[in-house]
Amino acid sequence: MLPLLLASSSVYRRELLARLQLAFTCSSPDIDESHHPEELAVDLVKRLAKEKAQRPASNCLPPAVPA
Repeated sequence: MLPLLLASSSVYRRELLARLQLAFTCSSPDIDESHHPEELAVDLVKRLAKEKAQRPASNCLPPAVPA
């Protein structure tokens, strides 16, 4: 299985993956998540997903070890 990369700073999402006992690394992408004027919700979600996916994983933490 390919290693998982959690591109989020969400503690909740990190805990969910840890409960599944999956090894993963975290990278908190530093992007502006504010809503652009006239932007539909679906377009906001697509834009943020694309920006997060394109960020380099250079600030990844070591793999999380499930407790």
